[in-house]
Amino acid sequence: MRIFRTVYTGSVYTTVLISFERFIAICWPLQSNQYLRTKMSKLGIMGVTIFAIVLNFPRWIESIEWNLYSEFSVEWNDYYRPTLLRIQLYKTIYHGWIWTVVMYFLPFILVAFFNLKIHRQVSSAKGLYLF
Repeated sequence: MRIFRTVYTGSVYTTVLISFERFIAICWPLQSNQYLRTKMSKLGIMGVTIFAIVLNFPRWIESIEWNLYSEFSVEWNDYYRPTLLRIQLYKTIYHGWIWTVVMYFLPFILVAFFNLKIHRQVSSAKGLYLF
């Protein structure tokens, strides 16, 4: 489960990165040669990977604690629940707010913004400016 969340985060933000690169290439074509190079793409992918690992690090800790407790316990009760999951504030902030904003709202807003700007640029070049 912990690797799934990390890969999911990386996938979402790789999509955002691709949208950003498209935005640079279409909206700023003269400057795109200096920004859109293989080295910059590799740095972007490394940044997304590091971000995905850092964002999901608490889930890795939860999973490690879960495995340690489940190996040594015969019965499951609240005492053997992982330490982080016993803290209500942690569950509310990390599982609720941070995960919702960072994994759903922020990527949606960024991709929508980049695609809207691309649409405007292409439409104005064709003389079909709709928005």
